[in-house]
Amino acid sequence: MGQNPAGTSVTSTTAVAAGQSIAAGAAVSLVDLASGNSGTIRRLNVKMDTPTNAGLENLRVRIRYDGETEHSVDVPVGAFFGAASADAPAYQSLPMGTDSDDGFYCYFPMPYRDGVTVELYNAGTEAVSIDGGTVEYEAGQVADDAGYFHAEYNEANPGSGNHEILAADGQGHYVGNILTLKALDGDTDGLYRSILEGDETVIVDGANVLQGTGLEDAYSGGFYYNHVLDQDNDGDPVNPITDGDAFSGLLLMDTVSDLGDGQPDITSGILQVSQYRWLVQDMAPFEDGIVIDIENYGGQDATYASTAFYYVVPEPATLAVMIGGGVGLLRRRKLRPAG
Repeated sequence: MGQNPAGTSVTSTTAVAAGQSIAAGAAVSLVDLASGNSGTIRRLNVKMDTPTNAGLENLRVRIRYDGETEHSVDVPVGAFFGAASADAPAYQSLPMGTDSDDGFYCYFPMPYRDGVTVELYNAGTEAVSIDGGTVEYEAGQVADDAGYFHAEYNEANPGSGNHEILAADGQGHYVGNILTLKALDGDTDGLYRSILEGDETVIVDGANVLQGTGLEDAYSGGFYYNHVLDQDNDGDPVNPITDGDAFSGLLLMDTVSDLGDGQPDITSGILQVSQYRWLVQDMAPFEDGIVIDIENYGGQDATYASTAFYYVVPEPATLAVMIGGGVGLLRRRKLRPAG
C-alpha cells in the first residue's frame, strides 16, 4: 500500500505541476493531452501539506476524456482521495490514500483513446494552495472496448429516506466508494450510533443483488468499529479513531467526547464518521446499469457525502480491475451464438 500495485514503468511519462495558489474560479491543468493521443493514466497525485477543510471541499478533481465537454470526474479533492478532514490522520489503501511522498494518491488506471484532461478547479470564493500535482501516463494503443474511469459525488440529507451513492447506466464495473456522515453544524449532540445500522442496497441490471446488514458492516467495521465498549483485544484496535487496510477501513470517527478528552465514546454521539470500501477482490460488474444506496437508519438529521468509483464501457466491455496485487485490464465479452 502507498505504492502503485502495477509496479513501475520505464516507458511512462510524468507531468508535474508546481506548488501554487489557485484563485477562486480558476483551474490548473495537471495534464492536457490533445486529440490523437491514446494511453492510460497510471497514477494521479495532489500534494497539500497543510490543507484546510475549505480547501479540501472547494478544490475539485476534474477529468475529461476524448475532448468531451462533460466531466467523467468532478469531485472535491478531500472526497476523492479520502482526506476526511484537514486534521484527519493519513491513511494508505491499495488504490487510494493520503500518505505518499507525492501526497494524496490514486492508482486506479484511467484509459483514454483520443486525449485526456486532468485539472484542479477551485469552486470556492477564496484561493486554495497546493504543493504540487502529478499525473503519470503510459502512451499506447487502447482497445476499442476499454472502459473509462468515473467518479460520482453525491451529498444530501436524506431524512427518512435513503442516500444514493451511485446511479449509472450502461455496461461497466463498480469498484467502491468513500462515505462520510456528519452532524449538522451546531448539533452538539451529533449523530447517534444507531445511524450505523443503515443497510446498503445494490441493484444490478434492475435486480436487487445485495441487501446489507448495517452500514459499518459494509466497510468491514462490525460492532460499530469497536467503539461501543472496551472490548478484549482480538486483533482489532480497541476503540480506534481510525483503522484501515488495503480494501476497507475507518478514516475518521469524531465524537463529542473526543473533542473534550480525546477518548472515543460513541454513546455521546458522533460528529463525523468516514469510511471506505474497495471492491477489488469482489468485482461488481453490470450490463445495463447499477444503483447503490444506503438507508438513513432512524431518519436522523445527517449529511451524507459519498464518492462512488466505477468504469463505464461500450459493448463489448473491458473492465479495469486489480488482480493479484497488480493493475490490469480484464476483458469481458458476451458469448455469441454459434453459426
